[in-house]
Amino acid sequence: MRSDASVILCARGGYGTTRLLDALDFAEFANRPKWVVGFSDITALQLAILKHTGIGSASGFLLYPSLDECGIARPRAGESLWQTLGGDFQPVRSLKCLRPGRAQGPLVGGCLSMITALVGTPHLPDLSGTLLFLEDVGERPYRIDRMLQQLWSAGVLQDVAGLIAGHFAGCHARGALDATVPDVLAHWASRVNCPAVTGLPYGHDIDSLVLPIGVPATLDADAGTLDLYPV
Repeated sequence: MRSDASVILCARGGYGTTRLLDALDFAEFANRPKWVVGFSDITALQLAILKHTGIGSASGFLLYPSLDECGIARPRAGESLWQTLGGDFQPVRSLKCLRPGRAQGPLVGGCLSMITALVGTPHLPDLSGTLLFLEDVGERPYRIDRMLQQLWSAGVLQDVAGLIAGHFAGCHARGALDATVPDVLAHWASRVNCPAVTGLPYGHDIDSLVLPIGVPATLDADAGTLDLYPV
């Protein structure tokens, strides 16, 4: 890998990123910092980099599925990627309030199952005071609830400054009597002591925003807005 590269653009998520973390030289990465662009399984790498170096990443773009069948970036994903890499972070509007309030903090998050997989390892950053954004794919709502419960039991959720739910692609209930993802999110919004919203256009199987991990932001749940500050 070229040491003078300024961006590492991941082709896809997949499986196995957590296998790499114990073997990585984070000090070397800190000496030659660069954007790591990706999401899904790449969340583990991005959060480990944040934990060990304090360096942020760009979450929400992969060559698959952010490029269409012709190899052209989906409109929002492509534009958002260049804005993020250039430090021109655009405000997010039309979020749905689950718990009112206004909070400030660094924007941190990614795939819920990958964040949960880092609990108990040395690679999970301190999420206290962060605006935590979450998404996932192909998980039953009861599994999403179980992962949020694990984060709560591990003391991770209690001190976040804000909770922001993105797109939970293919996360369908098994039957008509089972809880849905909106049910689960509404429950956890009632438990956390911070503003909470849903509807962030971020995640799998959509034309996703690209979010800068570690950048200061303000969440106004009453207004349904997320404002990010340039660096």
